[in-house]
Amino acid sequence: MKKLKQIIREEIQNILSNTPTIELNTSFLQSQDDFKRGGDSGYTTWKPEFKNGLKSNQQNFKSSGRSAIPVQRIKFKIFDMEGEDIPFINIKFKKPINEIFIDLDDYDPEEFGVEDFDKFDEIVESKSNPTLQDVSELINLTNKNLSFYGCYVLNINPNEIIKISKIN
Repeated sequence: MKKLKQIIREEIQNILSNTPTIELNTSFLQSQDDFKRGGDSGYTTWKPEFKNGLKSNQQNFKSSGRSAIPVQRIKFKIFDMEGEDIPFINIKFKKPINEIFIDLDDYDPEEFGVEDFDKFDEIVESKSNPTLQDVSELINLTNKNLSFYGCYVLNINPNEIIKISKIN
């Protein structure tokens, strides 16, 4: 019952704030055995409980020293040390843009479709935790061809998950 109340409260907050949401993806290794094949790339092995939501501290990825869940609009393909595909599990989910952070360690304005790079950098660099909402006037959120590579989220709630796919 507590989870349902939390989900309803989050949905009401999103409706009241009128914050746009976008669909994103994050990926996990299917097997612990594949972890060694992936090298030290910040990959995380899938755990069944992730289907009930995920917190950043359950990931092996960090942004500016902080636990984070790397995300982008396209599926993350996972490769081994020789460049071969590794089977993975993809989570497709929706998230309000004010909860999608720009990774200050690894972002590229071109991945956001930005024309005014200086203005984008000025906004991003002026904040300690910039979000897509901070730069929303400079990007086209509806352009499905933009990857938004260089973003992360702190959690994925169960009600935000659209689809979980096993990719071999």
